[in-house]
Amino acid sequence: FTLGLMAFAVAVASASIVYRLSLVQSSPACSALRTFRRSLPRKSGFSFLDRSFIPDSPLLKKRWAHTGMATVEATIQSPASAPATEDTSAAKKVPERVLHTMLRVGDMERSVKFYTEVLGMTLTRKKDFPDGKFTLAFLAYGPEETSTALELTHNWDTTSYDIGAAYGHVALACDDIYARCDAIRNAGGKVTREPGPMKHGTTVIAFVSDPDGYKIELIQRPNAEQPVLHTMLRVGDLDRSLNFYTSVLGMKLLRSKEYPSGKFTLAFVGYGPEETYTALELTYNWGTTSYDMGNAYGHIALATRDIYATCDAIRAGGGKIIREAGPMKVGATVIAFVEDPDGFKIELIEVNKDGGFPL
Repeated sequence: FTLGLMAFAVAVASASIVYRLSLVQSSPACSALRTFRRSLPRKSGFSFLDRSFIPDSPLLKKRWAHTGMATVEATIQSPASAPATEDTSAAKKVPERVLHTMLRVGDMERSVKFYTEVLGMTLTRKKDFPDGKFTLAFLAYGPEETSTALELTHNWDTTSYDIGAAYGHVALACDDIYARCDAIRNAGGKVTREPGPMKHGTTVIAFVSDPDGYKIELIQRPNAEQPVLHTMLRVGDLDRSLNFYTSVLGMKLLRSKEYPSGKFTLAFVGYGPEETYTALELTYNWGTTSYDMGNAYGHIALATRDIYATCDAIRAGGGKIIREAGPMKVGATVIAFVEDPDGFKIELIEVNKDGGFPL
């Protein structure tokens, strides 16, 4: 009889605790707490039973103190002592935007003058590297943290390069392409294709040539948020290239179109809408499977938050790392290099939370 009475008492006490717990967890304050918990990152270590996160509710605090939850809390590992978990967020593994296009030039002062005085860019930074005998200059239409730049590389002992046939051009947006071409001519620039609709479409374009012979496409696109629209590369197998840039580098296919009369296909890939992100234009000329790469065009550079995780993800996706991640030889910036199926090089650059990086 005594044992039965004790068992009955335990059952009543347990039922009371369960009932009180249900009151707490069904209260409006506790419901708000659960909603708040779901909004936190998983790595925060926040526990539903962590009293430091209890909303300032007298009813909830009273029920907390009288339902046995304080005892239960002692058995739960606190956030401070919880083991650290590695952040394996996919976002840290995928590059987030195009930083710049690198071109080798034979006369740095001449090129900087052209891009600033003729095309209206700003020289954002320039640095000599005596140990490597080269100079880097970056030009853009805004701060590099948010604007896509052009990187000019001058090797001190080289005055000319072979552009080849694989690299196409960089494209810039214009509010008024006709006025822009007039201004370029007046500033001493060379317009090689007058403004007007493209041959196989309606987009109004023009072409300019820089002092080294690089082509710059101008496109009528008023009020563009990102003035550097895209870099164009010619590829030998469009499906193969699209698979690489989407599956391996994490870009999205933004648009593609076949031009039967010209026997070519254009595909645009990038990390966001073309209104705000610089894209990559892949041109496939039907029947052409390879191109002369030349030695003038360097690479495009992509920003990433965790370069080591990015390289691991690229390798896992079948990509080819040709320079392992680490600080650059004559600087502090952490970089790596990848090669695409056509042999184009892609530089990965680790950026900080503000999108900047040391040179």
